[in-house]
Amino acid sequence: MLDERPEAARQVTATPELDLDDPTLLLRDDVLEDPRPLYAKLRREAPVWQLPGQDTFVVSDPKLVREAVRRTEDFSSNLVSLLHNDGTGRPTPYEMAPFRDPINVLSTADPPDHTAHRNLLQPALSPGALAELEPKVREIVAEQFAPILAAHGGDLVPAFSEVVPARTICAIIGIPNREAPRVIDLVAGTGALLDGITDADGMQTAMGCAAQMYGFVSEHLATALAQPVEQRTGLFAVLGDGIADGTFTEDDVRSVLLTLVSAGSDTTASLLATATECLARDPALQDRLRGDLSLIPEVVEDILRSDGPFQFHYRYAPHDTALGDVVVPAHSRVMLLWAAANLPDPTDPTEVGGRRPPHFAFGRGIHFCIGAPVARMEARLGLGHLLSTTSSITLHPAHPPTRRPSLFLRRHRILHIEVEPS
Repeated sequence: MLDERPEAARQVTATPELDLDDPTLLLRDDVLEDPRPLYAKLRREAPVWQLPGQDTFVVSDPKLVREAVRRTEDFSSNLVSLLHNDGTGRPTPYEMAPFRDPINVLSTADPPDHTAHRNLLQPALSPGALAELEPKVREIVAEQFAPILAAHGGDLVPAFSEVVPARTICAIIGIPNREAPRVIDLVAGTGALLDGITDADGMQTAMGCAAQMYGFVSEHLATALAQPVEQRTGLFAVLGDGIADGTFTEDDVRSVLLTLVSAGSDTTASLLATATECLARDPALQDRLRGDLSLIPEVVEDILRSDGPFQFHYRYAPHDTALGDVVVPAHSRVMLLWAAANLPDPTDPTEVGGRRPPHFAFGRGIHFCIGAPVARMEARLGLGHLLSTTSSITLHPAHPPTRRPSLFLRRHRILHIEVEPS
């Protein structure tokens, strides 16, 4: 470990008053700004917390999170419903799709469908496939950072941290590079479905964006399938084979593409911005990494643990069950709180001396993020380029970083940096 608590982890605000009986607690502004005090309280006092007045259960204890991901029959990955703001600051359910609806694929599918989906895609995201992709990602990173470097700074979010992942996922799938701005817009609009803060009108708008994204991927899939098999590129070739051998229907593939475009953009956009802010606040860490860029992956893992992108993922209880000592009734939503499970546990002797178990930033179990190697590669190459082309990265004093309020995803809205070229 370079540092048991990177800068992102050290900036935990003073613990506010946190009343677990308050139905608005989860969407309170200070909790959205920094949820870690709430996570720590849940770990101590309510490892399986039932949100007041509803059938949603928040799981924060790492042992119980690991147990839940193993019990796929009791805790389905199907996205049956999720939370949104009822207009008064209270999270309330929003129905998405029936249990076992075929719209659930890959990350929201259960075995055996999930297994077939993952097995088909895994070779396309193997170490060998990523090695072939790496020169392209290096090129993208250099192109996107060049204007910031030339201007001695700028807002990293619209110029770099959003664009690099969008261009990369387009390259992986086989979508033309010119479509990256469209991908960014559609992902931003659709992301409101999962933010938790969106009111009913906003949810309808976000559903409209999801429909537009469905049309977008459908158009590009149709173009790919109209080509001779040998001319298809990226995942379009793999997914076309999956349609041909019956692993996927065309509707399945459209849903898979929605997942890949959204998650492939959001996760790394968050990680790149968070890691850059961490570096900008820690000149000594910058200098250390400039002296040995091979240390970047270790720092990336520290940041993923302390301030990772996704805060949780949903599970659905199809029948009455229990987790820990809490009864979970049938049809309940369950939120597996990855970010809370990542918090250090001073009572756990296995963590003494900084020895921590693997983090949960990319999930756990059979649904461990299939794109995690891509996100790690983008972070390694992105941070390596920023550090190797600059002698200093600092935050702009007049433009402090801000994040988009979201229950689901830690994501920057503004990250204005100043840089000195090397």
